[in-house]
Amino acid sequence: MPLKTERSRRTVELPDTLVSLLRGLKLQSPASGPNDYVFAARDGKPHDHRNVAGRALARAVKRAGLDSDEGLPAPTFHSLRHGFASSWIASGGDLVELSAHLGHRDPSVTAAVYSHEFESAARSPERRARLDAMFGTTLAAADGSEGRQTGPSADAEVVPLQAKDDRR
Repeated sequence: MPLKTERSRRTVELPDTLVSLLRGLKLQSPASGPNDYVFAARDGKPHDHRNVAGRALARAVKRAGLDSDEGLPAPTFHSLRHGFASSWIASGGDLVELSAHLGHRDPSVTAAVYSHEFESAARSPERRARLDAMFGTTLAAADGSEGRQTGPSADAEVVPLQAKDDRR
C-alpha cells in the first residue's frame, strides 16, 4: 500500500506485552510469513483504509464493550491518537519525541495542537510535589534567617494589590 508521503514511513514503538500479543495473532493466522500483515483481509492483502476506519474499528469497539458507555461517543482512530498524545504528555513525555511518534513535520505543530495538554501537565500535582521536594516549605530570608509558611493570622488583613498601590 503506497504511503501518503515518505515521512509517513516510521518506526512505531510498542510495549513488549503488545508485541507478544501481535506475534501470537500472526502465528495463528494462515498468512504468517515474514512479509505478511498481522491484520489482513481474507486474501492476505492489507485492509482498505475505509474498512479499517469503519467496519473493523466498529467491530473492535463493540467486542471491547466500548460502544455501551453512558452516552459517550465511540472511539475513532483520531480520538485514540489524541488519547495517546494526551497520555504521553501527562506522563511527562518529551515534545520532540511525541512529535516524531505522531509524524508531525516538526515539534511546533505538536506544540500548537497540544499546548493545552502541556499547560495542564505543567500544573499537575506531581510537578508541584516535585517543587515542594526541591524547595520544601522552608525558605531562607534575605537576612539569612529562615522563615516558615504559616496559616493566616487572626488579625491579618488581606488587601488586593491594586488597593495596596492606591494607599501609597
